Amino acid sequence: MLSTDTVMRWVRRLSGLGNWPKDPAGQAALADAFRARCETEDELRRAVQVFLDGWTFCPVPAAVYALKRERGSQAVHGCEQCGGTGWESVQEMRQTLYGKRMVDCVRLCRCRAAKGDPVAPVREAVHA
Repeated sequence: MLSTDTVMRWVRRLSGLGNWPKDPAGQAALADAFRARCETEDELRRAVQVFLDGWTFCPVPAAVYALKRERGSQAVHGCEQCGGTGWESVQEMRQTLYGKRMVDCVRLCRCRAAKGDPVAPVREAVHA
């Protein structure tokens, strides 16, 4: 099992993303999610890099746990949309507390349909 110091060192790399949890309890919850998802430091590095490469906001623990559920995914390795993760990063117009805003979202990638995995329907993006 990974040490708390090792996990926190990698999780702190996400602090440059928006909505980084300011309170220690939120940071600990995020670290616990990564610890549960990753067995080695290399897995931890790759998991953190997924969020650094494709997200503008810090993930919530549920998004990290979703990676664990999809670790055995049968996504196509060389998919251009998802890079073989099985998840596609998209931006959609959503109603927020501050009005309509473009937000980062993830959805199941279409490449998973070839393997028989369930795929979310593709919606046209709404732009302001």
